[in-house]
Amino acid sequence: PNELQLRLICARRITALHLKIERQQEELERLNRSYYEDGRIDQLTGIGNRRMMEEDLDRIHAQVVRYGHRYAVVLFDIDYFKKYNDTCGHPAGDETLRAVAAALKAGGRKGDVIYHYGGEEFLALLPGQNEATGLVAAERLRQQVEAMMLPHPGKTPPGMVTVSGGIASHGGDEDKSATEIIERADRSLYRAKESGRNQVKAWSQLSNGNEDE
Repeated sequence: PNELQLRLICARRITALHLKIERQQEELERLNRSYYEDGRIDQLTGIGNRRMMEEDLDRIHAQVVRYGHRYAVVLFDIDYFKKYNDTCGHPAGDETLRAVAAALKAGGRKGDVIYHYGGEEFLALLPGQNEATGLVAAERLRQQVEAMMLPHPGKTPPGMVTVSGGIASHGGDEDKSATEIIERADRSLYRAKESGRNQVKAWSQLSNGNEDE
């Protein structure tokens, strides 16, 4: 009986130790997941950050190249954001960044992802879209921001917060990297700002996508 009692005590202690190790492993896995997710979320706006964008874009781009699918990217820039900060202050500017991020996210369709690209810029990744359909989606997102009717007293004359956008796409049959697609979107965005802002321009509209334009 004494030996049996000792064996039972040892068994209980070993079982308790295994349970403790299992709980510690589960907690470690939870923390690792949390750290991974936190490292991909922009702390200011609550949407995906630049790291998340790069990971997702690399994955989508590889699928497009391999299977011949397509995707589009849209770069958005808040119009006259520096003037907004100068007039209203940086705390108000941060609130506006959060509001624009929420509006863009709400305006996307299922599968579209919005990222904080940096500063006052946002990037929308539109899987399965070509330039024509992506342009329609980008215009809808632009209108979503405009519809918030956020006052922008820094404009002359004072107006509302708006965004300009530039879109480019990859059809799977081009020898273009994801970085080059973003560069095309950036140049299209520049043209939208040159043309008066609060609009979206497509890469093909830049002299039919002439690389030298």
